[in-house]
Amino acid sequence: MDLPTAPELSVVITAFNVAAYIRDALQSALSQTLRHIEVIVVDDGSTDDTLAVIRSIHDPRIRLVARSHAGVIAAFNAGIALAQGEFIAFLDGDDVWHPDKLARHVRFLKDHPEIDLTFSWSRMIDEKGTETGLASRPWRGGLSFSQLLTDNVISNGSSVVLRREPFLRIAPYDCPLEACHDLDAWLRVALLRPGNIACVPALSLIHI
Repeated sequence: MDLPTAPELSVVITAFNVAAYIRDALQSALSQTLRHIEVIVVDDGSTDDTLAVIRSIHDPRIRLVARSHAGVIAAFNAGIALAQGEFIAFLDGDDVWHPDKLARHVRFLKDHPEIDLTFSWSRMIDEKGTETGLASRPWRGGLSFSQLLTDNVISNGSSVVLRREPFLRIAPYDCPLEACHDLDAWLRVALLRPGNIACVPALSLIHI
């Protein structure tokens, strides 16, 4: 597939020892109805077959970065630095998207120039794909800094799609609590200007 000079959206996938799941994650990104994308996969020194699985998938939109293990924040920053799209979406190596997720978010962002970051609903499955009954809160409307600081209703980093330009104002960044790196990033975006985070109210992600 021939892509325009710059993709409309960059998907950043960070992967570490997710050989059992990375194929489904990648296919869910490549099968999006929004076609003009690049998929940046940062392998953070996996010791299983993750790299082999990624390399077995042939699509010109994939950009693979194989690094020595340095942690999720370093991998996250490496992917962001390479992103060329007007928008960025994040996908963990063990999560999958519904096919129209990216198109829905990009349409919303284009219709709402005051919004920098969007998120959607998610539900959880186990390793066999069975529903666990756990899901994110079905939030609607905007989300302020104080609301997000009190209650992380975004819940999963793979639900987020945002504008690249404002995000670059806070990146690269360092969060002392690695497990909370995504929430830390979203809070920093929320501080850029008031009222710039909103939910796209649809179930668009499943994760393990």
